[in-house]
Amino acid sequence: MTNYLMPGPWQDVRVRKAINYAIDMDTIINRRAGSYGQVLARAPREGSLRFNPNIKWYGYDPERAKPPARGRPPNGFEMTLHSPTGAT
Repeated sequence: MTNYLMPGPWQDVRVRKAINYAIDMDTIINRRAGSYGQVLARAPREGSLRFNPNIKWYGYDPERAKPPARGRPPNGFEMTLHSPTGAT
């Protein structure tokens, strides 16, 4: 999870979208969950807090993961990803 209210590149929607497009969720599910899983872009069922049927997953698209020059932090930025032990 990321706190988008903290100062930094997260506050730019173009950067957040690029990060979403850069994540290959199908590969993560196949390798880490033995294909037993599904990508959820929203709360899973009607009646859940903040359920919105119009929200769709971005999908994996490396080309769209490259933010436009005007939305790219000038010197890039670093972020830490956390995963379970042994995850590849």
